[in-house]
Amino acid sequence: MPASDELGEAQRHINQQITESADLTRRAGLHAKGMRTLTSLADELLEAGYEYRLYSGLSHGSPIAVNTIRLMYQSEDADIADAAYLYFIQDPAHAYCRAIWAYVKLMQNADSSSLQQTLESVYGELGFTSDIRSYFREPT
Repeated sequence: MPASDELGEAQRHINQQITESADLTRRAGLHAKGMRTLTSLADELLEAGYEYRLYSGLSHGSPIAVNTIRLMYQSEDADIADAAYLYFIQDPAHAYCRAIWAYVKLMQNADSSSLQQTLESVYGELGFTSDIRSYFREPT
């Protein structure tokens, strides 16, 4: 039997196995779930779907996103580019910090005092208000 016939036979066998597996899972009531999109993850886990879409649009040069930022932060004494840049940095930093905090607290169950000091420093440098920092501050 030539090599191409052997490959064809192997491919048919694989396809048959895939079909049988799909039939078995369907009869058992199991269904494959699709991967979550980054937008849905940002929305469901961080409640930041709008921000994700907006800053994704900014990073890809969408004129609609640029105009949205311009309108959001427009005032007589504000520099639009500076305001947009600040918020472009703040939201991802906040999401990243929340993810690290959740990982350390929930997955590692480790002492978080040094991480809390680091987060205070990061949030202070970026000019975040105290209410945003409340998630990692110990309850009083």
